[in-house]
Amino acid sequence: MEITCQMTNTRYSSKKNNKAKFKMLWEQIDKESYNNAIQQDINLIEQEKDVNIQLKVLMETLNKAGKRSVPTKLLQTKGPKWKASPEVLIILKSCREIYKKWQDIGKPKEHHLAIELRNEKKKLRSKQRAEHAIDRQTFYQQIMDNPNTQLFYRLINRGRSNSRTTTNCLKIDGEYIFCHEDQRKRFAQYYEDLSVPKEEIYDNSYLNLCKIRQNYVQEALEEYEHNPELFTDTDIEKAIDCLNTKKSPDEFGLTAEHLKYAKSTIAPAMKTIFNNILIHRKVPLFFKSGILTPVLKKEKDPTETSNYRGITVTPITGKTFEYSFLNKLMIEPKTDLQFGFTKGSSPIMASLIISEARYEKKGE
Repeated sequence: MEITCQMTNTRYSSKKNNKAKFKMLWEQIDKESYNNAIQQDINLIEQEKDVNIQLKVLMETLNKAGKRSVPTKLLQTKGPKWKASPEVLIILKSCREIYKKWQDIGKPKEHHLAIELRNEKKKLRSKQRAEHAIDRQTFYQQIMDNPNTQLFYRLINRGRSNSRTTTNCLKIDGEYIFCHEDQRKRFAQYYEDLSVPKEEIYDNSYLNLCKIRQNYVQEALEEYEHNPELFTDTDIEKAIDCLNTKKSPDEFGLTAEHLKYAKSTIAPAMKTIFNNILIHRKVPLFFKSGILTPVLKKEKDPTETSNYRGITVTPITGKTFEYSFLNKLMIEPKTDLQFGFTKGSSPIMASLIISEARYEKKGE
């Protein structure tokens, strides 16, 4: 399993962002332009035989079409980790110019430029506080005027911010690691090491049961290999409908919206790719990677790597294949009394039946 490690919940007070961050506004998409852009390049998939190349062409096509047809919204600017209005930028530029002049004359403390710089910084902080207050009031007014789930969770996330959950270093084997690149490598090494069993101590009865199941699956696959039930366009479209929207993009920059807004256009191409996987029984390399984000456990020391749980964002194309394949398995309960992991049933109903049985037994 290839792991792309991404740091989270880490505060870099003196660092600058490498690039600006944008959010795609899918509600403003030009669907016709988006589907036409995909249709122009997606025919190349039929000419390729290798699954990895087919998937690469599909993902690049979706990315290119999304950039052309979907407007974006600036979430985070390049530079300091706060947004500056045009008025703030003017004051900030003035502060820099005054500081440069003051620096050129040796930074005398009682010089009129020093006093002017202090006054300008005071004006800058005052303007920033005023704008932050306006932003808060605007946000609260939005909640009052148009309450919805998205705004509610934004409000909760604001209340969750706590400096105790952030750190700028990791403690590994008694050594403090401050370099961000070294931290990422240590996290990747930690999760890779965590996924490998250290001791071959197993429950023999459970191990034998697993081997029996594996043999049954292997026999079924060998019989299935000669005449596999291939995917259809309908299977792909149903799988795309199962994907959740408004989620983080995968490592290739794709989200469920990339597929949902071109469902009928990309279904034939994805059908070709998925059938190729079934026929050749070859799992693409793109399905085996993901973005792993360490998330600190509640009330734990943020400097210890063992106090983080890994949350992995897997490729959206891999999730679509899983949903397509799950619909073919047709897993159904063998008894009406099975409630766990059963669609339309709840474990609460199982507890009700057990309770009723106990009451009847006591009444006998």
